[in-house]
Amino acid sequence: MTLHPAQRPINRRPPQQAAAPDSWKRVVSETLRDLHIIPERFNGKVVVSFKDGGISYLEKSETFK
Repeated sequence: MTLHPAQRPINRRPPQQAAAPDSWKRVVSETLRDLHIIPERFNGKVVVSFKDGGISYLEKSETFK
């Protein structure tokens, strides 16, 4: 059953600016480069596993062309 708009709880989160679809990917890529985990023109994959809020495992495999 749908509530009438007057009965719905108010969303108290501030409005967020819509991010570009790929902006988070760029931020992650730049961060991994800044930490020297990947080089500038990296081809491959990076797997990060978390446990109890921290990183428990990091795997990097590079593809050579």
